[in-house]
Amino acid sequence: MTDTSRRDLLRRFAARPAKEMKSAEAPQPRKTASGTYAIGIDFGTNSARAIVVSCADGSTIGSGVSGYHSGDHGVFTHGSDPHLARQNPADYIGSLGHAITEALSAAEKSSPQFSRDLVIGIGTDTTGSTPLPIVDPSAHDTTIAR
Repeated sequence: MTDTSRRDLLRRFAARPAKEMKSAEAPQPRKTASGTYAIGIDFGTNSARAIVVSCADGSTIGSGVSGYHSGDHGVFTHGSDPHLARQNPADYIGSLGHAITEALSAAEKSSPQFSRDLVIGIGTDTTGSTPLPIVDPSAHDTTIAR
């Protein structure tokens, strides 16, 4: 798709009149963000990090870090090409579980109002790796950490 066709598509979409909603269809107001939390996950070069933040004010109430166990601090190099570095995807999963568990435990200790049931979202960030959070419907336990 060219830039011109993208612009045309966006203009046509933006020019469409908004659909009238009946009151029963209208989105219901959400609970206030007060008392809810989100988990932020960062996959870096050598470790996975997780934080638990308050949706009300953005304050961090728990954090956890878990280094990758494979290679040299999580990085594999090859003698024939010193500029080539790789990582073991299995490290992402193991470190993710540990970092989130650590962050949730720290949140429980630092904030008496915190409960894992109040986590309403998870955000991820990666530097160069491509782990994606998914739910496998065939898995018996689809939670990341309990």
